Amino acid sequence: MSSFPLRYSTVKAWAERLRLPFRASEEAGQIAVRCRLLDSDVPLLFIPRPERDMLTVAITLPFVAPPERFPVLTVALATLNVRSYMGAWILNPERGEVYFRVTLPTLETDFSDDALRFVARVVLSSAEAMAQPLFAIAHEGASPDIVNRSSSPS
Repeated sequence: MSSFPLRYSTVKAWAERLRLPFRASEEAGQIAVRCRLLDSDVPLLFIPRPERDMLTVAITLPFVAPPERFPVLTVALATLNVRSYMGAWILNPERGEVYFRVTLPTLETDFSDDALRFVARVVLSSAEAMAQPLFAIAHEGASPDIVNRSSSPS
């Protein structure tokens, strides 16, 4: 298959073709590819949003930030968002989760295996590069400036 639209069924077929370790949820219409971050298994999520003609690729870092660290995490994530070429860093204040996401258009747009793999690699490598510094901010009292000393590939 040379190129394909980004829908639940085609992303699932892509993961099967590449023999990725994944789970599919027909009910949610999502694909979760198993990855490792900070010595934890985490899902790299492929979330089709057909009502908006978009697909989100996201990964949540494997820790929950305490509310008292939200202000410094917000500063760090704003810094990362300014430096990022692609994607966005998010703090979900309801859950204390930090995640990185890239949202792609799907309207009249097809992707190849390599193009979707590139997007997945950008999301995963961005999370890998920033997981330890963001954990240090959330749980070890590090300053948000620590992200300035780390390089983000996105």
